[in-house]
Amino acid sequence: MLRWMTLGAAALIAAAPLAAQDDLGGPDRTAMQARIERLFLDRAREEMGLDSAGAQRLLTVERRMVERRRAIETENRRLNADLAAQLRPGVAADADRVARALDSLGTLRVSYAQVFRDEQRELAAFLTPVQRAQFYRLRERLVNRVAELREQRRPAPRRARP
Repeated sequence: MLRWMTLGAAALIAAAPLAAQDDLGGPDRTAMQARIERLFLDRAREEMGLDSAGAQRLLTVERRMVERRRAIETENRRLNADLAAQLRPGVAADADRVARALDSLGTLRVSYAQVFRDEQRELAAFLTPVQRAQFYRLRERLVNRVAELREQRRPAPRRARP
């Protein structure tokens, strides 16, 4: 019990520098991601009671799904930036461009749900429903913690002076 708590804490601590390097690429980010992945999978393996083969299958599925989710998230950020640019105060928005962006955002939401379905189907081939739920919750906690760390890094909004 203490070991997995330690691994979880280490993964979350390791996530802080990753969150701080959002705009950085290269070897530092790659090494940090690999470290977080390794710690996270060690924890998942222990918590879910996986053997080496199960852990390897989990890693293979998760890497493939992460790539798909990242592509969706990248496109989502691009579309939201486009919408923000179109909706600036004092600038006339291009209604066709706004409509296309909104339609594309809807398509992305469906795609994200499909990734979840595909992931669950693949995981069901070698994990029990309880193990799949454990993995889902474990990953959600990590994602939420990284989001919290990113939010803490974000500078406080400036207040307008009276």
